[in-house]
Amino acid sequence: MKLTTNLRLLTERHSDEREFANYLLVVGNDTVDKKTLYPIEFINKRTPPGFPPHILKLKKKCCIMVLRNLDATNGHCNGTRYIIVSLHDHVTDAEVASGPYTESTLLIPRIPHVSREMEFPFTFTRKQFPVKEAFALTCNKTFEQVGIYLPTQFFSHGQLYVALSSV
Repeated sequence: MKLTTNLRLLTERHSDEREFANYLLVVGNDTVDKKTLYPIEFINKRTPPGFPPHILKLKKKCCIMVLRNLDATNGHCNGTRYIIVSLHDHVTDAEVASGPYTESTLLIPRIPHVSREMEFPFTFTRKQFPVKEAFALTCNKTFEQVGIYLPTQFFSHGQLYVALSSV
């Protein structure tokens, strides 16, 4: 639901869309080279927790969420929502969408994300902007947000309570 809602709302925005493909830096580990065992297409389809997607589609004035702490002392933390001001090849300029740091802006660079061997039988490093579209959020990210869209039932016990107690 969340992914399709984000993509639908992104296509409805009336500005130029840009696609940012990641830079796959390293595949493998010290003992065995896994490049020949796992094709690049297989790795690009995987999005571990906390990783941005392989292909990131962004537009000006699009709502995004940062996936890691970039400057915690100034409120630029994991889960903070931003509005994109400008898009460049190696940096994105964004403004805080709501909260105590509303007038604050942030230059978001492409950052290396390193997978853990617990998730895959190999490690890889993906260099991408640490953001994802955030028109729609998961239940656990709805704290201090405006509303909730519930087209279907929640999957696990307790999520509805979290969502309703957050509004």
